[in-house]
Amino acid sequence: MLSASEHENSMLKMNQVNLTYLQEELATVALGCILHDIGKPIQRADNNPFLKNHQRFGQEFILELAKTLSISLNTFSWKAVLDSIRYHHAKEGPNNADSYIAWIAYEADNLASAHDRSTAPFLYDEDKRLDECDVGSKTKDKWDNNRRLQSIFTYFSKFTQGGSSVKSVKDDDSFYDLWLKRDGEQGLDPYPYPTNKKNVENDTKLQYKKITKKIEKLCKSLIVRKSFDTNDLNQVSRHLEELFQFVPPDTYKEHTNDVSLYEHLKLTAAIGSCMFAYISEAFPDWIKLYTADTSFNSPWPKISSSGKDEKVYSRDTKAYILFKADISGIQDFIYNISSKQALKGLRGRSFYLELLCQQIADEILNIFHLGRVNQIYLGGGGFSLLLPNISAFKENIECLENNLNSWLLKLHDGKLSVSFGYTELSGNQMKINSSKSETEEHPLNTAWKSISEMIGGKKLTKFQYNLDEIFTLKANDYEECKFCHKETDKLVSYTKGDFDVQVCNECESLIDYGEWVSKAENFYLNFEKHNSGLFPKIHENLSVTSLSLIKSKQKTENSFVIHDFDEEIAPKIYTSISIAKKNGSVCDFTDLAYLAKGVKRIGVLRADVDNLGKVFKSDSGFGFGISRDTSLSRNLGRFFTLYLDDLLEDSGLNKSVTVVYAGGDDLFLVGAWDKVIDAAFRINTKLKEYTLGAINISAGISIHAPKFPLYRMAEAAGLAEKAAKSNDGKNSLSIFFDDGIFRKDSPSHTFHWDDWENILLQKKLLESFNLSSAYVYQILIYLRELINKGSSYSFPRLIYSTARMEELNTELKENKEWLEFRNSLFECFETQEECRIDLLKQKESLLKLRKLETALNYLLLLKRGNDDE
Repeated sequence: MLSASEHENSMLKMNQVNLTYLQEELATVALGCILHDIGKPIQRADNNPFLKNHQRFGQEFILELAKTLSISLNTFSWKAVLDSIRYHHAKEGPNNADSYIAWIAYEADNLASAHDRSTAPFLYDEDKRLDECDVGSKTKDKWDNNRRLQSIFTYFSKFTQGGSSVKSVKDDDSFYDLWLKRDGEQGLDPYPYPTNKKNVENDTKLQYKKITKKIEKLCKSLIVRKSFDTNDLNQVSRHLEELFQFVPPDTYKEHTNDVSLYEHLKLTAAIGSCMFAYISEAFPDWIKLYTADTSFNSPWPKISSSGKDEKVYSRDTKAYILFKADISGIQDFIYNISSKQALKGLRGRSFYLELLCQQIADEILNIFHLGRVNQIYLGGGGFSLLLPNISAFKENIECLENNLNSWLLKLHDGKLSVSFGYTELSGNQMKINSSKSETEEHPLNTAWKSISEMIGGKKLTKFQYNLDEIFTLKANDYEECKFCHKETDKLVSYTKGDFDVQVCNECESLIDYGEWVSKAENFYLNFEKHNSGLFPKIHENLSVTSLSLIKSKQKTENSFVIHDFDEEIAPKIYTSISIAKKNGSVCDFTDLAYLAKGVKRIGVLRADVDNLGKVFKSDSGFGFGISRDTSLSRNLGRFFTLYLDDLLEDSGLNKSVTVVYAGGDDLFLVGAWDKVIDAAFRINTKLKEYTLGAINISAGISIHAPKFPLYRMAEAAGLAEKAAKSNDGKNSLSIFFDDGIFRKDSPSHTFHWDDWENILLQKKLLESFNLSSAYVYQILIYLRELINKGSSYSFPRLIYSTARMEELNTELKENKEWLEFRNSLFECFETQEECRIDLLKQKESLLKLRKLETALNYLLLLKRGNDDE
């Protein structure tokens, strides 16, 4: 931790950073690693896959393309990439390659494979590696080219979470189709829900041929380049993610098969780039003096360094940094705004936070000349990276953290701050089976705990170097922004229809962002330099300047799109764009309220995944490995940032529900109150289908008048979510049906999702009886007395009212379902009296009463609007 005096001089130190490795070579290493298995889908598409191994398929595929283009691949970069593709297995040996980069790809592939395929221990032994469909192999019958990728959630569905046993999923029910991308082809399912293996298209070769055509397009765009940089690496990574996200890494029948080929290639590139950065700084002579030696059988020789013999690298070398950043203050930043234009402001702020996380992550990666392959995870207000353990990191990371916090304090008045946590790791500590015993915690779990503790400590002392700025009185001429309440000397007039208010520059931009996201398919977004922008820009000297976000119909080198299926290579930001509109404009709270059936109110939903920490850590103490964690994070994040929009659109709920925030494992929706409840059930059902039941979610919904203060809405929904999380086993939904939730005596409507299905059936039955609101209130009074006191003084009055109602409605009296309901309702009185002795019966009876009470509350809101009219 820096002292105050060290912090004052941090900028001077930061300007002295000197990275010792070359950007071109680092990009070449990463490209060789991410392309090393490109021959696998090409081999599986071939009519004679046993003709040669995937290394030769990949190398010869690129050479043939170059020949047709009349381009020579005789540059250092292309020789290195082709060597990495051809010589990354021991049998043909990287010692046969001209470039040392093949050794990096070889070792990185071994380490990544130790994460991906835990049931094949020989994969970690370079002398016993098997090639897929290896020529002359005696194990050809153990390879199956038709084998599909299993859902990543198959692996996690074996474990118990929240006290609720998860049903084990059969292999046949958890496979993906190979090609799910929407590109104008009919009959393709764009949603990656696992399907029964028997229902998956049998002709896998045809789908591999489609993928191979896409690979050809990618390779042609690369072949024209003589050397590579980070932009090329990011472009290839984005393309391969689209192509290989549902392709298995190999088709060996005895391997685990739930991590995609893309995740394997991405991790290989991340490990390889870190390994190269470490070696090039610590042992530059190894790179300078390297020559191919076919008799040499060890990749990391002992070399003379400062007069001492020292091994360049081993799997126990702590060459890697596991890094995590966490942004604090998100809820206060998003929700503490005025209600006028609140939906645009909310949506703009949540979108901004997603971009801010990505921008900071990208700039940290840029410092080390790394691509996004080194990004393990991003979402939910934080991100994690795999970085090289070099002096540039150790000397400057705290300076960077402090400068970012100074920038955030100035820009957002202390509402947001960032905390970094990190630890050193070796290759052996990262592999999946590195624990010595089943009772010993996996080193990765220990590392994540250490990082969390570091971040937790920093959160307690945030802005410790900015106390003078915090406690300095602002000038008298400062005014308060009417939107976010920040005091500033630069207010601007924001006018939109009848909305005219003085806001700060930041709020003006954030409201505009909310408007832009609603039309995201119509333009590209670009970062540009700006004197007072909303995004940081950290150059090699690690200083913090600013960027601004602009929109454009023209695509530039710096542009990105929001999860557009038609853009194969353009950078993508995955964020929900489901926003309810009226006449082309974003609906405000009043608009949403009038879309509701019954009472004109809005619903606010807040939800997140249950026990996410347990999902990432098995009960045995073994970690799942970085690639499996990354795959789980990516797939879970995609559900909330991509497939959620499709879910709402398919059900028509996108017309009356707006997604305010959906990222990582968190969700915040607003909309017509009844449609928000419908959305909650659909999301829960689809999430369980998507995750094979491995993931549970708990949610809270509060219902309010449209002019209720926004921060109170967010607080109420948060209390409802907390009530759901507090329910036994979690996996619950809690609904507060009125603004009285802040009263201690307010009734609780918290049940497991399965119980809510029964409540919905009761509500539907009650609707069919067409009961008056007055009579429904009498039933409620009766039930609440039974629930709270165990007896009811209103029982005789209810019997009398029921008899009178039946006299006036003879059809109801002859309705069999009504008679069963009425008799069951009356029996509640006697049952509750009898249950005072039998505690088990009392618990069952109480649950029955509470569910009926909830169904009646639901019904009253549906009826109130009709009564008012």
